[in-house]
Amino acid sequence: MVNNRKREASTTLAKTNIVNKQPIVGKRRDSLTIRASPAKAYLYIRRLAKSTTAADLKGYLVENFPKVVCEPLENYEASHSRFKVTVNFDNLEKIYNPDYWPNGVLISRFFHPRSPKIQQK
Repeated sequence: MVNNRKREASTTLAKTNIVNKQPIVGKRRDSLTIRASPAKAYLYIRRLAKSTTAADLKGYLVENFPKVVCEPLENYEASHSRFKVTVNFDNLEKIYNPDYWPNGVLISRFFHPRSPKIQQK
């Protein structure tokens, strides 16, 4: 018995195992037209005295970290100051040295909040 029905063309997508590969990092040094920008590390510095300003903190850090950026953050505690500090990633180990910081100051990585997803209409 022969089946007279037309066979409909069907397309199936084969599942592939996608492996999260680490990105490659370029090594070529002779290109003058394009270069990578230096990687940055963002730190959250808190429990500083209320009177501490961004200029005070930058003055303290600039001796060891020349391209440091200090941004004051909105305070939810009236007794402390807190800041977002940006340094070159190469200096991360050096800036995490507890002997560098005054007693009681807290240092951790600064995580940027994700922006809410925009719903499309």
